[in-house]
Amino acid sequence: MDEVLDEGLDEVLDEVLDEVLDEVLDEVLGKVLDEVLDEVLDEVLDEVLDEVLDEVLDEVLDGVLDEVLDEVLDKVLDEVLDEVLDEVLDEVLLQG
Repeated sequence: MDEVLDEGLDEVLDEVLDEVLDEVLDEVLGKVLDEVLDEVLDEVLDEVLDEVLDEVLDEVLDGVLDEVLDEVLDKVLDEVLDEVLDEVLDEVLLQG
């Protein structure tokens, strides 16, 4: 009878331990997976944000540079044209 009880208790204990270990492992694995996924997502988001920010900054800088260059070229061309026209007018007036 003691043997039957021992075997029965062993079986019950094995089942309980299996269930407890399953739950503990599920929780531990869940936490580990959460941490790993968080780190992976952080890295991926960092890379994506870096790329997006680089592209946005490139576009913004291109736009700003285009505007600055347009303004500089307009001023330079205005000055050059003014000088050329002044010289041409001076020559025409001197000849005329």
